[in-house]
Amino acid sequence: MDSDDPTIPQPIWHTQENFIETKWQAEQSDNNTNNLFTMAMDQVADNDAEPDSYNYSFLGYSGDIYRKYNTDQTISLKLYPDKSFKIDKITPGYRIIANDGIVYLFQTTEWTGVNTTSWFLSEIKTPQGGHVQFQYADDFSWDCTNYMTTGYYGVSKSKRITRIDFDYGYVPV
Repeated sequence: MDSDDPTIPQPIWHTQENFIETKWQAEQSDNNTNNLFTMAMDQVADNDAEPDSYNYSFLGYSGDIYRKYNTDQTISLKLYPDKSFKIDKITPGYRIIANDGIVYLFQTTEWTGVNTTSWFLSEIKTPQGGHVQFQYADDFSWDCTNYMTTGYYGVSKSKRITRIDFDYGYVPV
């Protein structure tokens, strides 16, 4: 088959001049887009078969966090759909800065075995100096299903919120 054969449908980026550039520019100028185009192009351009994907949900915000390993050994983090938010890896955890300047720190972990499965909201800081801290208690569970074959128990550590401290007091939970 000849790729110039007019009877064979061609992808839109073959037939529409500057299609990719136009799509990229449109997405970059709109903070409310879902960034699917950027995600797809990042995978194609950087040969990363699939970036690591995580979910976030806090105080009415929810979406996905994509973590991609760059060729220079750095890590890129992107939030979808809130691409106007900034996310940084900090030690320990992550910092999200919303477009209103409020800083959300995720520094409390939940894990299964040796893998971190969740990062919990631990602190909120407002541009005006307001401060909220979340305190959690550990809940452990043991999975005995593989003990007979491996000799090991599966251990998980989950979190339960116990207290919220803020500028003018606290709330026991």
